[in-house]
Amino acid sequence: MSWQGKFGQGVQSMEKSTFFGAARERYLLLWGSNAISGLQSAVGPATTFRAEGPTLRAGPRGKETARFHDGVWHHRKTGAYFHLLWTEAATLVRLEDSATGERLVIGTFEMIGVLRNVIYADREYSRPVVSYDELSGLWTVPHHERQWPEVVLMPVPPASWPLEVFMQPSSETLARPMLTTN
Repeated sequence: MSWQGKFGQGVQSMEKSTFFGAARERYLLLWGSNAISGLQSAVGPATTFRAEGPTLRAGPRGKETARFHDGVWHHRKTGAYFHLLWTEAATLVRLEDSATGERLVIGTFEMIGVLRNVIYADREYSRPVVSYDELSGLWTVPHHERQWPEVVLMPVPPASWPLEVFMQPSSETLARPMLTTN
């Protein structure tokens, strides 16, 4: 599936260059699908999608786009319910804790799918990457004890961009040692 919109052609990940220094942004689209009605819709494009507990935001400081409740994602703008969200572009998955400034980069994947409360790294939904616990409001990596309040989905940066930039604490978090895995 590809997205048709104001950008003209089918797009899964887009890149925008600006004239101010080396500032560049990449965009990601998040698709939604309702298993009962068959409704499919795209959210974005956005530079990131951030799930803070049950709240999904488009962009670093974006407004609430969707909320997870009772096993489905509720899209705020349309009122639609989605059982599945996914990207069709290479996606970097990063866990964050704004209170401590810690970050954990899970990895980069050709695509990700969010089936109910689990983020998967494949179309067969056999490789769980992160799961959300609705009772605690926290995200967990399989086989890790640490729980995280936020998960960020972002387009994979081009190979020419230093990946360390995407793993460092942001200006909105405290500077603390970062956690990384391969």
